[in-house]
Amino acid sequence: MMQDCYTVTIYHYTDNYIKWGDGPFIYVSSTFNGTSTETICDSYWLPDLNISGGGNSGGYYTNPGNSPAYQDCQSNSNKNYQGRYVEESNPCKYVISVNPIECGNGYVYDPVLGTCVEEVKIINELTNPCAKTIFTQLENGIYQDHPLKPELQILALNTGNLNFSEQILHLFAESNQNQYTITNADLAPGKAAETNPTTNTTTINNSYLENATMLSITRTMIHEQIHAYLNNVYKYRTGFKDKDLYTKMHIYASENGYKDLNRFHHEFMGQYVNAIAVSLYEWDSDYGSGGNLGWDYYYSMSFGGLFYDKNPDPDIVEIELTDSFKELVPNATDRNKIIEILKNEESGNSNAKGKKCN
Repeated sequence: MMQDCYTVTIYHYTDNYIKWGDGPFIYVSSTFNGTSTETICDSYWLPDLNISGGGNSGGYYTNPGNSPAYQDCQSNSNKNYQGRYVEESNPCKYVISVNPIECGNGYVYDPVLGTCVEEVKIINELTNPCAKTIFTQLENGIYQDHPLKPELQILALNTGNLNFSEQILHLFAESNQNQYTITNADLAPGKAAETNPTTNTTTINNSYLENATMLSITRTMIHEQIHAYLNNVYKYRTGFKDKDLYTKMHIYASENGYKDLNRFHHEFMGQYVNAIAVSLYEWDSDYGSGGNLGWDYYYSMSFGGLFYDKNPDPDIVEIELTDSFKELVPNATDRNKIIEILKNEESGNSNAKGKKCN
């Protein structure tokens, strides 16, 4: 991967002024204080002002070889008292050389380390066309146009407007050590998907993809992203070191006696029911029904993660309701209505409100 990197020198100098009585501040001279350098890749600024003289602009030095100096800042004098004083202006950056750095496939240049590092990203290995499209749609919100190169996409700089699903994907996309992969394969009957806690790889069952609605598939993808997120927080991995959540998770598991990771995750997810519902609603608004299914329907769909497999045999699936489900929906009749909605969307039958892929 080719990336343009610039060695930038920052010129430091002091503007000297003098003031007599009530008269104006008068520029006297500039004192050069030396330079410092840094490396910038995919620079977000461009040199914009050719400097040929001194004075209050503060920049009349030239680059090595007497080439024109370029400045992208002005000095910012603080004239607040009488008499002689000095002030160092804001640093001004000058491009003095362009050094294209060649990084191998899957690597990018890290200006802090000064070397090529492995590019860790979100990897979409889904071979089911519909599922692949859905996951790409879930990713769309975490990117924005490059401020200077609108033809390029970069990670969103402002994450305040991202929903819960997008926030999780954004964490993986910007991580230097933890990647997230999603794929599909044949899994045990009755299992919609699973996420490997070591590799952060989600695998969705082929048989599930053949029958489920797009709404159900989206909900499952969001659910599995949360598994990957909780795995990394629980193990306190780089990029996911949320001390408050880490402590909360360990206390929750201890106080409730949850020693099985699978059950613990599904019990803990009761705290994210509303967040899942919002993420699902936003996807459906943009790519599904237009968000016209009603809040109660999205809320019911978000309970799809509040079950756990009580059989330790990976080839045998025995689904059980979590305690969290029962606490959030204490009425058995209401729980059964939610379960019916989930089954309809998973099987893609005539009672489902979501659309099937085919």
